[in-house]
Formats: sequence, structure tokens, C-alpha cells
Amino acid sequence: MVLDGYRRIRIPFLRITQLQQLVQLHTLDLRYNQKCGRSFHLSYLQNELQHISSIEMTLWETFRNISGAYVGKSAADRDPLLLRSQLEPLRTVALMKRLVQDFGQQPTDAKIIDRAGVMERLLKAYADEGYMDRETGVGRRERVFC
Repeated sequence: MVLDGYRRIRIPFLRITQLQQLVQLHTLDLRYNQKCGRSFHLSYLQNELQHISSIEMTLWETFRNISGAYVGKSAADRDPLLLRSQLEPLRTVALMKRLVQDFGQQPTDAKIIDRAGVMERLLKAYADEGYMDRETGVGRRERVFC
């Protein structure tokens, strides 16, 4: 446990002592990790794991500020009829999973396509399948009554 200002940094799932013993480890990829995504986590890991040349991490403090990543700051700011508004609450990993499992697309690397790109591809896939109106962005669903 390490103190950083008033915060206690506890990252037991990473097992720092074991990672320190992996001297041939050059890259640690923690992108989209919900438990480890603050700037003080990154500083702590860089300090403790100096033999690792690249620590990749999604910094959630800055993630919402990326242009196109999200539309509206909250659900109250979004049009509930738009398919994108309904997909916004889902994590980026869930959106990627939907692209692969539901639409048969190849998995993508988060380095190449960010959240905005994943959302764009997913909305295009919905439109191509006829589940979204391209003009309005409103989702279409055939209702089946039994």
C-alpha cells in the first residue's frame, strides 16, 4: 500500500511484486480497465515497474473530453429516440463485443480505433442491417406480437 497525497493506492489484482520479477516484460496493457485508470495509478506503476518500457492505460479523467467519444454529458442531454443515445451507456468493450458477436466483424485494436470509431462502426452496422434509419439515427425494430 502506498500513499499518494490523500489517496491510498491499492492495486492488489496487479501483484506488483510478481510483475517486478518479469524482467523480460516490456509492455503492460491496462486499457479500458475500470479499476486502474487514474493518473496517480499510472505514476505509481511507472515508479514501481521501471523495467517496463510501455504502460498503456485509459485515463478515465481525460477520456470523456475526447471529441466524439460521447454525445451529451448525461442521459438527460441526449435524445432518447436515437440509437446512439441508447448505446452511450455501454462500455467501449461491450460495443466492440457487439460488433464482433452480432455483426461478425473482426476484432479491432483500441490503439487503432477509439470509442468514437467503434461507435461509428456499430451505428453503420445497425444501419446496414436495417435496424437504424440513416437519415434520422432513430432505431428501427420490427415488433412481433405473440
